[in-house]
Parts: sequence; structure tokens; C-alpha cells
Amino acid sequence: MGLPVCISIPVSDISLDCNGFSITGSGSALAGIVAFKGLNEDSLKNITIKNCRISGYDVGITFYNAKGSRLINNTAHNNGEGFEIDFSSENAITNNAAYNNSVGFFLQASSNNNLSGNIAYNNSLHGFYMRYLSFTDELGLHNVFGVNNRITDSVAYGNAFDGFRIFNSFNNTLANVTAYGNLKAGFFENKSLYYYFETNETTNPTLIIDSNFYGNGWQIIYYSNSIVYAFSINHTKMGPVGISLSEAVLLSGTDLLYQINETTPPGPPPSGHVSFRDKYLKIISNLSASSITFHWDDGELSGFDESAIRLFNWNSSSNNWVLVSNQTTNPSSNSLTAYVHKPFMQNDEEIYGLFSPAGLPAQHATAEEYPPGPGSELLLGGGLVVLLLIGIVYYLWKKLR
Repeated sequence: MGLPVCISIPVSDISLDCNGFSITGSGSALAGIVAFKGLNEDSLKNITIKNCRISGYDVGITFYNAKGSRLINNTAHNNGEGFEIDFSSENAITNNAAYNNSVGFFLQASSNNNLSGNIAYNNSLHGFYMRYLSFTDELGLHNVFGVNNRITDSVAYGNAFDGFRIFNSFNNTLANVTAYGNLKAGFFENKSLYYYFETNETTNPTLIIDSNFYGNGWQIIYYSNSIVYAFSINHTKMGPVGISLSEAVLLSGTDLLYQINETTPPGPPPSGHVSFRDKYLKIISNLSASSITFHWDDGELSGFDESAIRLFNWNSSSNNWVLVSNQTTNPSSNSLTAYVHKPFMQNDEEIYGLFSPAGLPAQHATAEEYPPGPGSELLLGGGLVVLLLIGIVYYLWKKLR
């Protein structure tokens, strides 16, 4: 490889098991463990690195032009990047931890990788960072790398910038991930105009599903100065607020900014209403969105009439809540969809809240819903006997007078 590294893996079909031992840098090596193959060579295949603890390097563990390989149960701390995956594809990065690095997991120009069960915390930049690169090879072919990666069942917290960050990469998936306590954003995605001209990519947004973002500076931020932009959020929570939101946007030369956060209410509930489980959402954006869906769980419905839940928008001019038009509540899916929400002005801030009517009348059962219980026949019969005896006594009294 020609670079100062502690352990270099230049051939395929290698398994390295550190069995929990540590590899600690002295400051003279750039990387702890590197599996490396030149880009003009066939990829390394079937490399496994597991149970290692790496610290004190510019990069803890690196895959460079590796394919079909594995990183399992490793820990990288106090490095530059903890784990760096460059020009590599179809690898499995499973149950690893990265903390006190600059970036925990860094994927650059890498595609079709699966990251599962990983944790990144207390890093000075980002927990997970994916970006694309493009270049023209010696044959004149234009190559774009950095797509179709999947991060599942992973956690990012306490990082100084973003929990999950994506730059100019598309068609990635985040499923069942959690981000909290990250100072800038739980999730941040940025696409540039240069990226659009490089890729002509108009669809295939990053998909966020079944995930949870809370206690971050912002839960989700999208930014783009591209021509088009697409994003998709599905059944994902911002603190107590579960939402789904998908957009494909023609920007027409205007930069896109879309920030989503849970928030506190700016004022008391609408007249005659109470908050539904403190579900308030703040959106700052410069575009309108066609629809947004709010979700809740069955366990949150106690004491509420689900069919009466409504979405309101805060009017900052009149300082009151206004009912959002064109909304539909669907009890069968525990959701409410507002088909049109307010067009946004430049960096306009919108606050939404879910409310339910206060003091809903109690649902009294009819007599037919409460049939006589055991022993009621005896009580009824006893009452008739008492009435009969009273009648006989009265009759005898009249006769003897």
C-alpha cells in the first residue's frame, strides 16, 4: 500500500479476529487496519475483521476497494475517522461502535453496503457520514459512487454536529435508527447543483422509515441548491410526533431548506379543545408540501375520541390556532393526513398541533347493554311476594274494621 499502517490486508479471503485485544497507535501510523486494493485492480473479497479495539490513528479501520466483506463487533475510539469505507460495495458492517473520533462511520464513494446494529457517539463531527465521489477512468468512462446504502437498527447520539449526514448521495435507506442529543441535527442531507449535473438524479430519495429522532438541535434538515430534490419520511417520530412526508420538488433556481422539529405550544389550545398527547411539530421551509401524515399508537388513545382528533396551525399574526382544511382522520391506521398544508415563504416557520375536543360526552350504555345479572330473577320474585303480602294485610285490615 505504501502508507504507514499497523496491519495491512492486501489479498482476499482473510479473516482477522483480535479476540478483544486493542491496537493502539503511537502517532506514526495513518491507520490501524487497512484492507486495500487499487481502483484499477479487482476488489478485495471475503475479508473479515472482527473483535478489534482500535485507537490513536487517523483512521481506525479502512476498507478500500473491498467487496463482499465484513466488519463485525469492532470498536474504534480516539481516531480521526473510526471506520472508513472507500470505493467499496456489498459489505456488511455489523455491531460496531465508534466514539471520540471526528467521524464515527465514514462511507465515501461506496455503494450497496449494509450497516446494521452500529452505534456512534461523542464524535467531534458526525456519527454516520455518507458522500459520493465521481471521476473519469482511464477508459474515459464516467463513474459515480455512493448510492444504495442501508443503515438499520443503529444509534447516533451526543455527536457535535449530525447523527446521520448524507452529502450528494441518493437512494439510501435509514430504517429503525435512533438519533438523540446531537447538537446540529439528528439527520442532515445536502445536495448540490454540481451533483445534479453530475448525476441527473431526480428521484430515488433517501428513505427514512420507522425511526426516532429527539433532543437534537433539529431532528431533520434537508438543504439543496440543486434543480430538483426529493425526500421521503415514513412512520418516523420527532419526539412524541410521528409523521410521514414525501416530496419531489422542482426548485426553479431557489435553494431548498426544510427543517423539522418537535416543539412546545406557542399558545393555549383552541377554544373547547385539549392537546392530543402534546404532539406539536415545527417546520421551517421555503416551499409548500402537498401532504403530511401524523401517526399515533393505540396506547395513546385512552381518554380520546380518535375520530375527533384534528390538526391546527398556529397563526402568529392573530396568536391563535386555525383549523387546517382538507384533513382526514383514519382510525383504522391511527393517522391523520392534511392534504394541503400552508405554502411557505422564505424561511417561514410553521407550527402544527394535534387537538381533541374537550369534555366529550360520556358514552352511556343503554339498558339493553346491561342484561340482568345473576340473582336478579330472585330479587324480582321476592319483590312480587312482598307486594302480595302487603295487599293481603291491607285487605284483612279493611274487613276487620
